[in-house]
Amino acid sequence: MAYTSRFTIPTSRSKQLHFFHPFLFRRDICFKLSQSLCESLVGSIPTSFALLTSLVYLNLGNNGGGTAGTRLSGILPSFLGLYSQLTFLSVEYNSLTGTVPESLGQLSSLVYIYITGNSFEGSIPSTIGQWSSIMAIRLSKNSFTGTLPTAIGQLTSLVYFAVTSNGLRGSLPASLGQLSSITSLSLDKNAFTGSIPSTVEFLTALTLLRLGSNSLTGAIPSGLCRAYSYSLSLAGGHNAFSCYAPCLSSVSTISLGTSVQCPPPSHTQVY
Repeated sequence: MAYTSRFTIPTSRSKQLHFFHPFLFRRDICFKLSQSLCESLVGSIPTSFALLTSLVYLNLGNNGGGTAGTRLSGILPSFLGLYSQLTFLSVEYNSLTGTVPESLGQLSSLVYIYITGNSFEGSIPSTIGQWSSIMAIRLSKNSFTGTLPTAIGQLTSLVYFAVTSNGLRGSLPASLGQLSSITSLSLDKNAFTGSIPSTVEFLTALTLLRLGSNSLTGAIPSGLCRAYSYSLSLAGGHNAFSCYAPCLSSVSTISLGTSVQCPPPSHTQVY
């Protein structure tokens, strides 16, 4: 196949194949378009990509650099779930819409998924709990609604999770405490309600926690002290914490949204 410099995704299916770099069709290697080529991609992700079931690396992100410019549009196709060897998937800062297909849960080799800066909506599929090798998930700046799936607790290899600036609601699941490898957890700028689950004390690798700009209430638990968090941001939005555990005063970078310390726990004397 001859090399061509034309990288616009055609709308006609009959023209989809020969407009792409020949590396697209070497199914035994990874696929990565350079930044300059990615920035010229427009249109929907073509159905011809369904043939590339041996892909290891798929980077279609940063088209337009997160600003006005040429971008991918349409939906995230369900056939991406056929990429059983895929370890890296990025479609960040495009104009993709619709829901994230549950078939992506079949990506058992996935280590990184970046879909920040699109217009995805609906719920985060519970099938993410099947990503046994996942280390980083970036879902920020979309329009996700519903609750944070409890299946997230199954991702014991997860180091980085960000779902900032969406429309997620409901309580934070207690299963967050099962994220034994997590170092950065950003759940800010949503509409979460209820209290911070006490299970956060088990997040002993945590260095960054962002829960600001939600509608959380109750006491900020002392378990966060045991989580060894070095940067803690809970203020902003409609958060209305009643008090914070005094031990949190030792956190190096802190924004709590309340200046009231919780009283020490009372002990009932037994005779």
